Amino acid sequence: MRSCRGKSLQGPNEQKVVPQWQKSRGCFILNAALELSKNQIAYMFAESKNTGETIQLIELLRRRHTGYRRMFLSWDAAPWHSSRKLKERIDFLNEWAPHDRAPSIQVLPLPTSAQFLNVIESVFSGLARAVLHNSDYASVEDAKAAVALYLDDRNRAFETEPRRAGKLIWNMERVRSEFLESNNCKDLRYS
Repeated sequence: MRSCRGKSLQGPNEQKVVPQWQKSRGCFILNAALELSKNQIAYMFAESKNTGETIQLIELLRRRHTGYRRMFLSWDAAPWHSSRKLKERIDFLNEWAPHDRAPSIQVLPLPTSAQFLNVIESVFSGLARAVLHNSDYASVEDAKAAVALYLDDRNRAFETEPRRAGKLIWNMERVRSEFLESNNCKDLRYS
């Protein structure tokens, strides 16, 4: 059963007023990858959006896929996805792939300004609507715990009943998560 921590529910004659301007309780960054064939999310919380954090996520994925021959990564045109340091690290990992039974990595970037085609954006949209919107977490740690619970529940559900990404993945996504030219996976309110 999912937790409703952070949600604010009111009775029929109650109306909660949330001030438009509030003191920030902090922020966090979620680095994640969607494995399309098994519909699993690999994730980690990060300190910043940068090349080092992207390398950590790639190495996590690489460890999880030991024994596979190849791993394809597709992502948007964020600056840290095209840095020289990242390219050098991927080249290094590819040289070592045969020695440590890890997959070689092939990057298939999305076109510039096309983050709305990024399939994981649909999952992020659903996560935000289910866990973050209209929430009132006491701390950043509470919000991170709720996000982790949501993603872990989602992963367990698809381990129990496997199916590829392509339909509504977890009930809160705004569109089917699949590669279509007409598909806009990113919520337009947060572009």
